Amino acid sequence: MKIYDLTKPELDLFREMCNFTPDELFYFNERAKHKTHVQIAMSKYWSESKVSSLFKSVREKICRIKADF
Repeated sequence: MKIYDLTKPELDLFREMCNFTPDELFYFNERAKHKTHVQIAMSKYWSESKVSSLFKSVREKICRIKADF
């Protein structure tokens, strides 16, 4: 699943239900805008490993929510 392929209601649902941390929410919102991991890392001066870690935690939370439906 690609975050940037989700519809606005789906994005809003995940924002509400996943209890993202501020960094996770920033990552989620930037991916929804079709930004790459490198662009996200550069915009916040994060390492690529931090962005990868955020990717994993966001993906896990989304998968847990999807499993409940």
